[in-house]
Amino acid sequence: MRLFPSYFPLFVIIIIILARRPAHMLRKMGATSPEKAQRLDDLKPGDKRRLDRLIAQGVIRERASGEYYYDVEAERARMRTKIPWLVGLAVVLALIAIALAYYNNHHVEPLP
Repeated sequence: MRLFPSYFPLFVIIIIILARRPAHMLRKMGATSPEKAQRLDDLKPGDKRRLDRLIAQGVIRERASGEYYYDVEAERARMRTKIPWLVGLAVVLALIAIALAYYNNHHVEPLP
């Protein structure tokens, strides 16, 4: 169980990459506007679920013809709303790490 925390950041990165695979596929195909929309017929079941999630988030748009495209502006707008939360979380985690390091190095005894 000791190796889990050291591999945790790698695990998180892999999950993020997998969650964004349909968007990456569309971007790689050049489908970044309604005129350049592409079909995604050969998706695996896991990628189909990820595609549905990205459609619900507005990152990927579906045309009436069953073609999809990656909406760059929607992704930027979504990230602009998430950045303050991520910065806040990073600050809180940094403060917790500093507090834990302080208490660990100074062997502060808990109050009775």
